[in-house]
Amino acid sequence: MEPVCVRGTLTQSELEQATRYMIWHRSPALRLMCAIACLIGLAGLASLFLGMGIAGVPPVILSGLYLYFLYRMPAMTVQKQWKTFSHLAEEGTYEFDGEHFKIAWPSLQVSRPWSGVESTVELPEQFLIFVAKTTVHPVPKRFFTGEQLEQVRRVLAPEKE
Repeated sequence: MEPVCVRGTLTQSELEQATRYMIWHRSPALRLMCAIACLIGLAGLASLFLGMGIAGVPPVILSGLYLYFLYRMPAMTVQKQWKTFSHLAEEGTYEFDGEHFKIAWPSLQVSRPWSGVESTVELPEQFLIFVAKTTVHPVPKRFFTGEQLEQVRRVLAPEKE
């Protein structure tokens, strides 16, 4: 396969979408914490409806605040990453071929063979390349032309023979 090479700059919203996917789909601990917060909130609501007075108010308020925190966590994580890792805001060159992928920013370069990639995920607006369970390289589809997009899809999800 001839290499596909594109240029582009990630946006914070694209990075947030990738982080949200990673947190909610690859973190069983977070899902468990969310379930516990929901159960505490439901227990508080049940005590309110059963006439136990205001004893149910603190669990409802605390679980609501905790669920809001869990919902906002990806955005807070991205804001911290955006400030810490300056290369994320730089224009990068993304190269894909049958052997490896390479992302080069002016201040950092990442290159990895496909055998070193844990998994890839295609979202409506971007591809996610996971090199570890919680390490992702988002690649927005807006960087590609229609033909390039099909070539990259073939590389990321090869046909099973």
